[in-house]
Amino acid sequence: MDKADTIHGPMELTDDPEDLICRSLKLTGEWSFTEVRIFASLVSEQDYVWDAGAFIGTFSLGVRQLRGARVLAIEPDRQSVELLRKNLKANARGGYDVVDKAIGSREGVVRAVPLGLEHNRGAQRFEPVEAPAENDTVVTCTTLRGLRREFGDYTALKLDIEGGEFEALRADARFIREAKPVLWAECNETNRVKELLGLFLWAELSPVYVAFPAFRRANYRGTPNQIYPIAYEAAIFGGPSNRISDLPETLGGEEIIIRPLASFQDLKRAMWDTPRWGLEEWATMSRPQLIACLGRMYCCERFAGFLGDSCSFGNPIIPPVNTTYRNDW
Repeated sequence: MDKADTIHGPMELTDDPEDLICRSLKLTGEWSFTEVRIFASLVSEQDYVWDAGAFIGTFSLGVRQLRGARVLAIEPDRQSVELLRKNLKANARGGYDVVDKAIGSREGVVRAVPLGLEHNRGAQRFEPVEAPAENDTVVTCTTLRGLRREFGDYTALKLDIEGGEFEALRADARFIREAKPVLWAECNETNRVKELLGLFLWAELSPVYVAFPAFRRANYRGTPNQIYPIAYEAAIFGGPSNRISDLPETLGGEEIIIRPLASFQDLKRAMWDTPRWGLEEWATMSRPQLIACLGRMYCCERFAGFLGDSCSFGNPIIPPVNTTYRNDW
C-alpha cells in the first residue's frame, strides 16, 4: 500500500497509481477539501454524521477533525474499507464507527459493477444478486433504516454512492421528511437527478444546489500544478431552513456556485452553468478573453483559420440586430 502526508494526517492509499483521489492526496495532500469545509459548516459537534461512500476516509476525517462530530463511515469495497479503518484509527481521535456494507433500497447481497472510469476506484455501483454463484464476489447490502436500528438516528447524511442516492433515500423517506436531517447527495449529470430533487422537495428540505472546485489553489502542499486546472463537483443538499441559509459564495478564495431549487428547471440551469472541466489556459484568462473565446466558439471560428484567405476584411461576423440570444447552446 502507498502512503501520503495529508491535511488529515498520514493516510494509507490504494495500490492503484492512477486512482484520481489517491493521486490528488499524493500531489496536493487533500481531496475535494472545499466540499468538506462547506459540509462541515452545516453541522456541529452534537451531530451524528453518516458518510455513505466513505472510500478511504477523506470526508469522514474532515468532518471529524473540523467539527468534532461523531461519524459513521460506510464503505462496501473490501480493500477500501481496510484502508478506511486504518486511516480513521490513525487520525480521527475516536468518535467513529465503520460499516463494511453497501447502502440500497432493500437488504440482501449485491455485486459490484465497475462504471468504466479507470482512474476512479470508487466509481462502482452495486446490483442485487438473488442467487450468487460459488465464485461470485458479493457484499452485504443494508438500508438506512436498517442501520438506524443498529446505530441510532443520523442527524446529517452525506451520500456519494454513484447514482444510488435516490434509491437509498427513498427507503428511508418517511424518517427524512419527519426528522429533517441535513442531507448532502452527490449530483452528477444524469436524468436520475430529477428523482433525487423530487424527494428533497417532497421531504420539504429546502433543497439547494452547490458546486465547488475539486482541487484548491491554496492546497495543503501549495502545489501549483493541479491534475485538472478546472474541475467542479456538485451536490444537492437540504435540511432545516435555519441550518442551510448562510453559505458563502467564496471559500478560501475558491468560487462556489449556490442556487436554491424550487423546480427541476432550476436544477437543470444550475448544472448547465457549472464548469465540470476546462482547459488550462481558460483558468488564467481575463473576462474579456473568455467572452471573446465564447463568441468565436459560438460562430464556429477556429484560430488556425482566423484572418486567412477566406476572411473578408471589413465584414466581421455579426449576427442580425434582432437576434435573440439564449444561453442554451
